[in-house]
Amino acid sequence: MDYEKLLEPYVENGRTVVGQASWLLKKGIPKATVDQAMLYVYDELDRGKTYATGHELDRALFDKGMELLKEDVVISLKQLQDFHQKMRDKWGEDLSKLIPVKKTALWKRIITLGIKS
Repeated sequence: MDYEKLLEPYVENGRTVVGQASWLLKKGIPKATVDQAMLYVYDELDRGKTYATGHELDRALFDKGMELLKEDVVISLKQLQDFHQKMRDKWGEDLSKLIPVKKTALWKRIITLGIKS
């Protein structure tokens, strides 16, 4: 897929593929997500999708990048929640092994010790 050739109808204002990628990076989208968004949008262009202006193409890239980024965040959050729950479950099991569930009151233990001696 030749990105430059696909971009030719939208080169107004000096638009370039490198410029689009740089713009997405400046917007705070990670490079891996920028790459995925560009693959997706340029694949659509290659399959015949068109945009009215280069600005619309840029917006499609940005929107796809944000969509992919949100999906990554949701997946990461789910994994973090699962890890946290497993950690709490494990910690709770370990703590219950250290602390006896039923403990005799201190005064009863002192009296019991006093009676046996």
